[in-house]
Amino acid sequence: MTSLRLVPAVRVLAHRAPGRAATVRQGELPPAKIRPWSEAPDPAELASLVPGRFPLAVEVLAGDAAEVKALLVAAYSAKPDEIAREVLGQIAVEFTGYRDLLRLTVAAEPGGPASDEVHLVARAEDGSACCLSLTAADRDAPTVSPAYLADVAAVLGEYVWLSNNDRLDVTVATETHGLGTAERVPAWWSSSATSARLLTELWDEEPPIALLDEVTLTGFRADFTRHNLDYARSGAWAAQLIDDYDVDDDPQPRFPGDRLVELLTAELLDGAAALAGGPGLVYGLGLPTEVARNEDGIVAVVLFAGPERVTAVAISAAV
Repeated sequence: MTSLRLVPAVRVLAHRAPGRAATVRQGELPPAKIRPWSEAPDPAELASLVPGRFPLAVEVLAGDAAEVKALLVAAYSAKPDEIAREVLGQIAVEFTGYRDLLRLTVAAEPGGPASDEVHLVARAEDGSACCLSLTAADRDAPTVSPAYLADVAAVLGEYVWLSNNDRLDVTVATETHGLGTAERVPAWWSSSATSARLLTELWDEEPPIALLDEVTLTGFRADFTRHNLDYARSGAWAAQLIDDYDVDDDPQPRFPGDRLVELLTAELLDGAAALAGGPGLVYGLGLPTEVARNEDGIVAVVLFAGPERVTAVAISAAV
């Protein structure tokens, strides 16, 4: 794992925990050697990171990831779901990796009382800064969309590195087929706009489309999850987050973010099925196949076909 991609992670958080609007803002502050934060800085120095708010007080945080996660989770009146909690935990890890970490208390208007918003400001040695803001929001949970699943895939890909340069790439696309039945999707698929857009990037010659029964789909989900965990664990080892281990050990060692990898893998597939509408059928290209580490990797498309729409999940993990 490398640095968490904060923008898609924060959007996933906002989707999963709609009780708060979650935003992240990048900025520049004086470098640590010029303006050390051995003592809390003047709140006004941080105003550029919280536009529209009025800084009142600053608290220097110790940098303990578990404590920061608890602070973030406590900002929600209703307990966030497991995906949101895991994202908050990984955001806490990311922020405590900076040189300095502050909590900024703000007012909504000049001279007003302190709000219950949470603003965390992290600063690197060179002065580059990041501010996470959890502000009030009164809205229903948003529906699943291709944009949301793209954010899920982006966060997942930040853990599943296949090499020093390549990581798991998942594209989700949906298209209305208007056939009135999922059974006719195989004949329609090759002429669809989604097929034309996705498949040229995956194969020189398109593989046949196959109906996936429940047993095959369940097996693929398990294999895909294991594939992602294996590569993410290897990345955690390379980053010296876990000790040496044997790939044949059972069970395999835990690593930071492992539960989030499991949850996001499931969310990708479950969300795609929900987008297609149901009840429906599931088809595969390049499937069924055993997902395992080998010289070829995995390249496949899963089609969730509903009565009126298809959602395609294109998986590129070739190494």
